[in-house]
Amino acid sequence: MAYLAMARKWRPKNFEDMVGQDHIAQTIRNAIEGKRISHAYLFTGTRGVGKTTSARILAKALNCKQGPTPIPCDACENCKAVNAGSSLDVLEIDGASNNSVDDIRELRENVNYAPMNGSYKIYVIDEVHMLTKNAFNALLKTLEEPPPHVVFIFATTEVNKVPHTILSRVQRFDFKRISEQHIRERLEYICAREGIKAEREALEAVARKGDGSMRDALSLFDQVYAYAGADFTLEAARKVLGLPRESLCDGLIRALVQHDQKTCFASLQDALNEGIEIQDFLIAFGEYLRNMLFSRQGVSPVALGLSEARYAELAAVAPELRDGDIIRFAKLISDILVSLKSAAHPRLAAELGLARMAALDRVVTLSQVLGAGGASGGPAQSPAAAEPQPAPTRAAPDLAEVKKKSPEPVAAVASARETAPLRAPAADPTAFEPGHVVVATLAPVRDLAPAELDEPMAPPIESEYGDPEPDPDYPANADDPDAPPSHMAPTQPAAHAPRPQEDPITVPLQASPAALPDLWPRLVAEFSAARPLVGSNLLRSRLVWENGETPGLRVVFLERSAWSLVGEDTDSRKTIQAFLATKAEGGRETPVRFSLDPDAAASPAPAMAAYAENDPMKREPIIGFIQELFEGRLL
Repeated sequence: MAYLAMARKWRPKNFEDMVGQDHIAQTIRNAIEGKRISHAYLFTGTRGVGKTTSARILAKALNCKQGPTPIPCDACENCKAVNAGSSLDVLEIDGASNNSVDDIRELRENVNYAPMNGSYKIYVIDEVHMLTKNAFNALLKTLEEPPPHVVFIFATTEVNKVPHTILSRVQRFDFKRISEQHIRERLEYICAREGIKAEREALEAVARKGDGSMRDALSLFDQVYAYAGADFTLEAARKVLGLPRESLCDGLIRALVQHDQKTCFASLQDALNEGIEIQDFLIAFGEYLRNMLFSRQGVSPVALGLSEARYAELAAVAPELRDGDIIRFAKLISDILVSLKSAAHPRLAAELGLARMAALDRVVTLSQVLGAGGASGGPAQSPAAAEPQPAPTRAAPDLAEVKKKSPEPVAAVASARETAPLRAPAADPTAFEPGHVVVATLAPVRDLAPAELDEPMAPPIESEYGDPEPDPDYPANADDPDAPPSHMAPTQPAAHAPRPQEDPITVPLQASPAALPDLWPRLVAEFSAARPLVGSNLLRSRLVWENGETPGLRVVFLERSAWSLVGEDTDSRKTIQAFLATKAEGGRETPVRFSLDPDAAASPAPAMAAYAENDPMKREPIIGFIQELFEGRLL
């Protein structure tokens, strides 16, 4: 008789022999006992977890002479035929090679024929996700309403490729990956039946290499058994499966602790000399680090798949390593494995990764750092010293230090500070007086006198078109939801209402036109508060009173850029004229002219020098561009 592979010889014959899929076996058994057999099933899961085996067991249970029964007898003709794969009522179809519409059309014609020996005609379609879209569509009607004697069983490893129209017509069962413990117990059962003397560590290595697949584990077991015979040892399993020796991992971890890059290189070289692939060696070392970490956390040897002796050895290896070091090494091993998939030179990538791990310092906790700082000779802090201290007062900046970074602007401010007295900054940052420099500090330069706090404020700038007439249908307080109705508004201010603080820089109304040139810096400051873009250009101008045939005021621009932006702009000139008309006696009859200084390259007026040096229009040309853009002169 020909040799039968372990994976075929020890395939489960009934639901009780299935490994790791108890939830599916119990569900199908209960359905058969309760006569609730569905017309279509879908078994999905990774390779080697029992999908096709479960389909055959279900077919036997349905067509058994004693059935339908949850426990097939395996003795009747129908059960033997299913086990041998020769049953005429159980048709196994390969979806990868029978995936066309013609194949499905033939299936639709055959389902109408009654079963020959059993109670059901069962169609098992393996790798059903390989069917074409048209084939799935051709199967929909038959799958939804098949003849009463037909049962469909689909098996697939890629359920995401199965259309939702198919999934909604079947009962879906998801097969789980089989645990290493279940695989090892099944291998021990087979060894007992086959008379094989196997070491527990060897079976655990095979189960771990199987990666959740019983069929893969049985194939590897068969391979090692062919090499070692009845003496199934761990050393034999390592040689056949390409697993590195534990001494290699022990030597590598010690080399990493001692920062010995030479030994790290030698460990990788030894693994390659033994025929171990780089990826397998790194995976084994990653599992080694995993076992070392969790053994220190108290995880049992059984849960880790280790013997008691090996469990004790891991605890004694590199005791100076902290958990943080092990976690960092494991993360770097994982990164190296990812890089190997696209590396042009895998060995170089592995060697550089191990060299980097050996060069790293050990992990130090924050408490160790703080303790080391206290032990370095520094005095221990008392509880009182540990209390939070108030923030120190910020001193005024040293002009010499600032000058190193910005020599030109600081030089202009320094010269102005030597000749002009300091005063506290006004409420409006654009306000200034002739001969004074405004300096911003964290604390006031001096206390303001009460008289300065009580200076009256002039009314706001009036429009040249006069005040608008009040709207009788829209009261003044209509926009304020908290304001009282107009008929309830008080006629006198409340006694507790605070008196508004006045702006000390505002120029009194109805001054003599001839006196306005002396007040020009203050007028510019007041105008800039309302129109900052236009007002910034007035900083580079002066006001002149002309006593000619037609007396009037003239705004002379000292720079061509300011003249281009304001002096040649009609709207800007009208705004300035309206403002000056509110400040002069008979202002509406006083003409205001604009011109460019013939000597446009001359320096600004002395009274404006300190401000012209820091003029943003000169320091940042982009501001002039923004002004033109907002005022509509640049399209």
